[in-house]
Amino acid sequence: MRNIFSLLPFLIFITIFVTFNILFSSAAPYIKTDFPIFAAFFAVLASFFTFKKGTTLNEKIEVFIQGASQQTVVHLCFIFLFSTLFTYTLTVMGGTQTAVDIALCFLPKSFILPGIFFVTSAFSVCVGTSMGTIITFMPIFYQVAQTLSINPSLVTGVVVSGAILGDNISLISDTTIAATKVTGSTIMAKFKDNFRIALPAALITIALLTYLNRMQPAIESQIALPDISSINFFNMIPYLATFIFALMGLDILCVLITGMGIALSLGLLFGNIEPLKILTFFHHGFYESKGMISIFILVLFLSGLSKIISHNGGIAYLLERLGEKSKSPQRTKLEIFMLVFLVNCAIAINTISIIITGPLASKLGENTLTPGRIANILDLGSCVSQGILPYTPQILLAASISQISPLSIMPYLIYPYTLFIVTILDLVVKKD
Repeated sequence: MRNIFSLLPFLIFITIFVTFNILFSSAAPYIKTDFPIFAAFFAVLASFFTFKKGTTLNEKIEVFIQGASQQTVVHLCFIFLFSTLFTYTLTVMGGTQTAVDIALCFLPKSFILPGIFFVTSAFSVCVGTSMGTIITFMPIFYQVAQTLSINPSLVTGVVVSGAILGDNISLISDTTIAATKVTGSTIMAKFKDNFRIALPAALITIALLTYLNRMQPAIESQIALPDISSINFFNMIPYLATFIFALMGLDILCVLITGMGIALSLGLLFGNIEPLKILTFFHHGFYESKGMISIFILVLFLSGLSKIISHNGGIAYLLERLGEKSKSPQRTKLEIFMLVFLVNCAIAINTISIIITGPLASKLGENTLTPGRIANILDLGSCVSQGILPYTPQILLAASISQISPLSIMPYLIYPYTLFIVTILDLVVKKD
């Protein structure tokens, strides 16, 4: 069964999610966090009516559980768990405040926003993970925004933008590896084509952020900045350790657990943490962030929903509709881009979207495009989609840390929007 009816649950989720956030924009934050979960739950119930006749309720639930228990999904959930514990630990032992003080000392107030974008981009390029970048820097720059009275939605959008840029062009990111493997391209061939598009988008973003920085009068106000001599640089050791371990290629879970262990050790050494209090960290560290619990639940619902949509032919329908042979290279490139873009809209996990659409994309462009070009388009389409959808793990994680609505970040995702425009222009203008 391959028809548009299979995509109806996804459309229901988007409609409810956006409508509720618009109608109840003034609702209390704790109520806003329930909108996505309610929308996902209602969409899952609706999806049970898209199965073919004769499918039992037990079989429908089994498909949902298969989707929610995928390895990538479980991995994401554990990342959410330990990122909360890591942030809580660093906050208790003073690491977050130290990082904020250092950022305030070394980042000029006239360059705060572009500086945040540059720092997060560079880190994301090095470690190859947007999630790890958001986990590391969002708590720091959220506090910087609070101190300088900057709109938290703006700073959150800048951090996510930098994370997406680095994840897209990094040589070691999972999207790069997936795109090159599924198309038979080399990483350097994909990188050269990718960098040619990402660089102008990044430069435009920096220019726009510089302008926005000047439009923030609160940043230029007189504020008592910390003195360098008063900063305890030992509190930065957990951050430096996580940076080094990430560069070594360790899984983000290993990085978070190791960083948390180092933070706890330093907290005990300097007397910032009581020994018995450590016993409560796993409980309080997770439940301190109610927004993170919402993300945890939402990811499980959305993953199960995407599996149902795929099982009932929704993804196959998209592949068929956009999978016809194209005569012109421009049309082929646009079809590959829209193919991975739309599939990721339904799945919201860009690596999986690349793996699903990669074989068909290679077939579409086998006579007109190089493997490196195809790999780049796949990566661009998935990362752009991942960066502008209000329900992707990156947006949800950043919004949870900043304690704001995911939709409030949308106007400030400057780099993903710029990358989208630059990519479309390149696909249309460039002949190969």
